[in-house]
Amino acid sequence: MISYQAINMSQEQVKNVEADDVNAVTWGVFRNKEVIQPTVVDHQAFKLWGKQAFTTLMAKWAAIYEEESKSHNCIKQIYNSYYLMNIVHNDFVNGDLNNVML
Repeated sequence: MISYQAINMSQEQVKNVEADDVNAVTWGVFRNKEVIQPTVVDHQAFKLWGKQAFTTLMAKWAAIYEEESKSHNCIKQIYNSYYLMNIVHNDFVNGDLNNVML
């Protein structure tokens, strides 16, 4: 199964996860240790990441360019029209995410 979440600066969302779903996205197996899952993505955290990403885009990145410059306008266009996305393919043994995405 592929889980996905996308959010834009207006907090509009496209997702196939529920508000209380949690996904382990980083894991590691080390000799003589248990499986470690240090990073999880839950829907509420993702919403916060989206808000932070778009705020930072304008406050930090766009702010270093003159307001009518090509660079500032490019960042502003991204801010106004792009989505932050999180895609997790949960079949890491037999899956082929590259083929699915294409």
